[in-house]
Amino acid sequence: MTLEEDLQRTLREEAAKPAIRPDLLDRVRVGVRRDKRRRTAMLGAAALLTAAVAVPVVLVGRSPSGPARIPAPPSSAIASPPTPSPSVTLPSTVVWEKPRLAMPAFPLTPGWLPAGLGPRRVDQLGRNVLLMYEDGRGDVLSVEVGPVPGDWEVEGEGDHRSTVGSASATVRTTSSYDGARPGDRYVGVRWKLADGQWAQVLSFGPRTESQVLRFARGLHRQTLPASPAPFRIAEVPHGLTLGQVSGQFLCLVPPPVTRDTMQQGLCVHVEAAPAEKPSGVSVTVAGRPATFTGDSQLQIDLGQKRVLIVESDRSAVGLTADELVHFASGIEVAGP
Repeated sequence: MTLEEDLQRTLREEAAKPAIRPDLLDRVRVGVRRDKRRRTAMLGAAALLTAAVAVPVVLVGRSPSGPARIPAPPSSAIASPPTPSPSVTLPSTVVWEKPRLAMPAFPLTPGWLPAGLGPRRVDQLGRNVLLMYEDGRGDVLSVEVGPVPGDWEVEGEGDHRSTVGSASATVRTTSSYDGARPGDRYVGVRWKLADGQWAQVLSFGPRTESQVLRFARGLHRQTLPASPAPFRIAEVPHGLTLGQVSGQFLCLVPPPVTRDTMQQGLCVHVEAAPAEKPSGVSVTVAGRPATFTGDSQLQIDLGQKRVLIVESDRSAVGLTADELVHFASGIEVAGP
């Protein structure tokens, strides 16, 4: 048996196994919605699908009109083109286009802010938009607005009623949640805006219920500008649109965009580099060492103990290995 035949057999065996890592969008939602406490827990629990044989492969350039080619093993030995989602047309030769990805603005502005908040970001989670204050140490205050009710994220000690302006609101509280420090408390407030949209405030940290309600009641109609895009992307497959975005995550999905936690797509995110080098098929992406840790997932070494993960859910976006490399070659991480 040749090395290529052994690699092909190994990848097929791995592809046939049930996925042991969490749902892709669930991990993206962690990056969009959770503080460092919950991101660290998810990353520690995530397991990557790996191939048992590592074969050094170097890309032979990139054509402006087509994807980069991997000379050996052939792309057919890595991934067969899957059946595309019926909601988007992806022909056998993918049509690429310049991205038109408008970052979301937020429709409300706080009239009062409690002290000690972290930096502000405006994120997108499906059809909803999210205003997030996060200090990176487990202290989070967020507001989610959209046509779909937000996720409470925590089981409360008992919901009760209150008001936000003239609207009736549900309040959920608990002093016990994963990652809570001494003195921390969870407070959630959910109500409907005058235009029928849902609004929800979540607080993880030292803030009291009265402070969270004061923050919620101070929100008023004034647009906050969008946050900078976390990545600059040269080309995207035709028919995809922005589905989720945060400080270190971005997902392109087939339309229509939903708030469904099962909606999948073509996702990019930055993570801390694993302690051990992953096994898989070695390639070079835009001059950087990278590894195919599965037939639809690339892990690219950014240096400074960071990696760029680029992955395509095959049930939603059918990309070959060559096409995934082509997409990844046009990604630039914004900021430090």
